[in-house]
Amino acid sequence: MDRIEQECRELVDPGGLADPSHEAAETLILRMRGYLQLLMAAVEEHAERRPPTDALGARTRYLAHDTRLLLEEVPDACVVPRMYGFVLRCARCALDLVECLRECDPLAASQ
Repeated sequence: MDRIEQECRELVDPGGLADPSHEAAETLILRMRGYLQLLMAAVEEHAERRPPTDALGARTRYLAHDTRLLLEEVPDACVVPRMYGFVLRCARCALDLVECLRECDPLAASQ
């Protein structure tokens, strides 16, 4: 999680997108989708263990749903700025998922 968080923070920081090429955008999209799938599975697992009235459980279910919708989205593959916009949305979503996972299980997140 630390590596995913670091990479996503670097992307969302101003000047984080160093290589504005089409190929770099395609690579980042694939990487971000992989991160989101991995993190979403862990968040869904935590959501299943929480009661429906639990606030953190509601947040995990919301994040999992929001992530699923983002993964279903097809980014514009012809316009590089739109591709990078999608990458940034994925990176922000991944950061939210990491934060949620750390909140759900602080001990496991620190290992």
